[in-house]
Amino acid sequence: PGLRLYGVIGLASGALPASGAEEEDDTVAGTTRVPFRDVAAVVAPAPYAAEPLAVGALDAHRAVVDALFAAHPVIPAPPGTVFRTREALVEWLELHYFTLVEALNFVEGRVVARVTASAHEEADLDARVEV
Repeated sequence: PGLRLYGVIGLASGALPASGAEEEDDTVAGTTRVPFRDVAAVVAPAPYAAEPLAVGALDAHRAVVDALFAAHPVIPAPPGTVFRTREALVEWLELHYFTLVEALNFVEGRVVARVTASAHEEADLDARVEV
C-alpha cells in the first residue's frame, strides 16, 4: 500500500525520536508522521492507484486537515495525493524542504475564512450570510 498525504506540519525540536521512525500523531487517529528535519508529513495507508475521489473522501480529508490545524500550522495536501513508498515521500520532503518551511512560517499565526458556494438557487441569499 501507498501513503495518503494529508498535509505537512512543523515539528518542535525533540518532538520525535532521533531515529526518525514513523510515529502516530496524537491529534488524528489513524495517521502517522513521517519526519524530515523539522517538518513532518501526516499520512495514512492507502492503495497506490489512480482512482477517482470517492464520495465522502473529501470530507474525511478535510476532517483530518481541520484536526491538524487545531494543533499545528499545516500545509494541506490536495485530496487524493498518494505516494508509492515512505522513501519516495521522504525524497519529496527533502526536495521541497525549504519551500515547506517558508510556507509553514507564512501560515503560522494566521487565521482562515471559509466561503461555501452552492449550486442551489436560494430566494433569500442575505439570510444565509454569516459574519
